Amino acid sequence: MTHPRTRATAILSVALASLALTFAPASAAPAPPAPITPAVEIATLVGSGCPPGTVTATPVPDGFTIKYSGYTARTGGDAKPTDARKNCQVALKVTVPEGLTYTVERVDFHGSGHLEPAATGTVKSLFYFSGSPSTGPIRREIRGPLAGEWRLTERLIQLLWPGCGEERNLNLNTELRVTAPDTSKPNSFGLNSDLRTSYHLGWKTCP
Repeated sequence: MTHPRTRATAILSVALASLALTFAPASAAPAPPAPITPAVEIATLVGSGCPPGTVTATPVPDGFTIKYSGYTARTGGDAKPTDARKNCQVALKVTVPEGLTYTVERVDFHGSGHLEPAATGTVKSLFYFSGSPSTGPIRREIRGPLAGEWRLTERLIQLLWPGCGEERNLNLNTELRVTAPDTSKPNSFGLNSDLRTSYHLGWKTCP
């Protein structure tokens, strides 16, 4: 016959074992992949805002930056009517490790300008892989007054992915525009100088 104390000890041991199972830490989730730095190379430049030699592309972990030189829309002062709108398309060759494909998830636009209180600076952009449809255009505005740097961050809702193993240029199409009711006062809105636009990539493993 089992002694009452022995039976109580056995019951307590089972209870403690159940409690230990209930609060045991869950298995650790797989660690996210280490940041991937793609290789980037400018294939072509087209547009009034980026003559040859005025754009550089630099790879960074999980993305790249684009630096423009002199990419500025202007009105007033000595600006011509055509200076109110500038555009640039950068065709970029992006090379990623074998077995992966990528998409543009977020863009951080960083520029500078001067806008009078009634003026507006607009940046519009879209992305596509050569031979494929594009994203819907992204359009953002900054209203004056502005004197100095400006920043805009855009998270893409429509994500485009090239097929695994496909070599397609990534086309970055941007437009800058300044609108101002008083054209006697100078206004400017640009992606220029050492202020880089950053492109953040997302990754998928190929089947």
